[in-house]
Amino acid sequence: MSTPDTPGPDGDAADTLFLLRRLVERNGTWVLVTVFTAVAVWLGLHLARAALVLVVRLLACVMARADRYASTRVLTPPPRRVNHYFDGHNGSDYDPHHYEHGHTPGPAPGRYWEAAHA
Repeated sequence: MSTPDTPGPDGDAADTLFLLRRLVERNGTWVLVTVFTAVAVWLGLHLARAALVLVVRLLACVMARADRYASTRVLTPPPRRVNHYFDGHNGSDYDPHHYEHGHTPGPAPGRYWEAAHA
């Protein structure tokens, strides 16, 4: 049972109002405003933290998928030749010294097909 000095353990609205009235009588309205401000800031920070946690989890999921995609692309061998313009078995396709003076690059005119398939 509650007495005028101590509220009861049942936690109903009358006991809460009694505690708030005693707080205002004892410490003033400014302390009541400070307490409510502290509770509002605490609640706001926890709600903002929850939103930030969701954003971080979403970013972690996207980064994991991008990492999995990049790893798969790098570790999977290509299904066909990568360089279509250079045949590794034919040494006449690529001339690293084509810039030298007096050197004519490529095969003779009219012989491109034969040089490429020799």
